[in-house]
Amino acid sequence: MATSKKWAVIATFNTQGRCTNWRGWVQVMRRNFPGSWKHWDILERRNHHEIEQEILKYSPDHLLILLADGLKLNLSLIKTGKTKIIFYFADWTDRPEETVTQYTHCIDWMFLSNKDQIQTYKDLYRINNVNYLPMSCYKHSPIIPYNPDYSEKMIFVGNIIVGPNGDEIHGRRSKWWWDLKQTYGDSLVNINEPTYPKRNYIYDSLPAIYNSAKYSINMDAHRPQMDGYTSNRIWAILNFNGLCLTNYFKGMEDLGLRDSENCIVFNSPEEFRRKVSHYDDNPELREVIRQNGWELAVNMHTHQNRLEEILNVIGG
Repeated sequence: MATSKKWAVIATFNTQGRCTNWRGWVQVMRRNFPGSWKHWDILERRNHHEIEQEILKYSPDHLLILLADGLKLNLSLIKTGKTKIIFYFADWTDRPEETVTQYTHCIDWMFLSNKDQIQTYKDLYRINNVNYLPMSCYKHSPIIPYNPDYSEKMIFVGNIIVGPNGDEIHGRRSKWWWDLKQTYGDSLVNINEPTYPKRNYIYDSLPAIYNSAKYSINMDAHRPQMDGYTSNRIWAILNFNGLCLTNYFKGMEDLGLRDSENCIVFNSPEEFRRKVSHYDDNPELREVIRQNGWELAVNMHTHQNRLEEILNVIGG
């Protein structure tokens, strides 16, 4: 993708937690804008003044902010030059942190992963160019490692509140998890639990974990008004050739997700059990769904797809 524009990217590229989602953007930007982009790790580089000065010196045409921490920078200072600012807020929260409102006048384009928030940002925060942009994944090598240790496991990677209680967002996930634990015991594994022996290494091991697990579970944080939002977990599962067992969420059909075609959808712990029982008895169907899910992710939901969507909106 040839361009005369210079790009700067603000994110974090460490190996822990959800931040792994942004590591793939480094590869995508490098491939699309060779020699005309730079990135700054906002969590690794704590001296924000230095980052601001380096960005000003680089004088990019576009600054792409991929993490809310990027709003800790003085965007008003950066905006004094030619730089156009693009903010991708990939989260489920109702409204932005206070730092967002401080710099709304600096943001030229905003992209949100929850359709329900778009009008709120336009009306309440006076941002005109607000667009929907779902989460995504980095297209993985077709050769994905396999680990037989997970072949009979149902895997989840995420935060589960200890005990079947919780707030409005996480409460349902926690209740469902502990309900299902009563049925599946040690076969149902949350690899993100602090007690899990290899927890510190899971994010580098996700390809093998998802590719090998009997079922890989997506249970999103939940509010009824969320529209089109799902964690990047679902795309990671499909991208790594996992068989995705996901809760239903509003707007999933628009993303190409189809029950029994490229994923397995449940609306309750009871339906979860029924679906697992059915597919346990039909392993050939599991493999068809697994393959279809992988094809959906790598063809429609990669960082490359999202970058092209951004460029279509901002005009290159």
